[in-house]
Amino acid sequence: MKLNISACIVIAAIFAGSPANAGFFTGEKLLPLCESGSASKKRACEMYLVGIADAHDGLKRLGGLNGEYFCLSKGVSLPQIQKIFNEYANENPQYLKLPASRLVIGAFARAFPCK
Repeated sequence: MKLNISACIVIAAIFAGSPANAGFFTGEKLLPLCESGSASKKRACEMYLVGIADAHDGLKRLGGLNGEYFCLSKGVSLPQIQKIFNEYANENPQYLKLPASRLVIGAFARAFPCK
């Protein structure tokens, strides 16, 4: 048991300083993917955006949110949400250094307010 606890402490210490834990995927990293001419980069952008929407929906359904930040319209397409994000990010460059999730939520909240 002592060995397992020691191993967990070592692993936690290694990951505590890792870039994945210390930083976030920022708007500065997401926006170029979303604006890229590369199909694979655009797909990566779309999957990030969908991931934020799915996480929001899941937390909402589990009661993990103190309200709804946005309400996506039925039938909204991936190209539409990508365009919405791109426009919001370009109109708000002061937020690009923040975690990309904040920019996505801001873009979706503006485009898809809950009624």
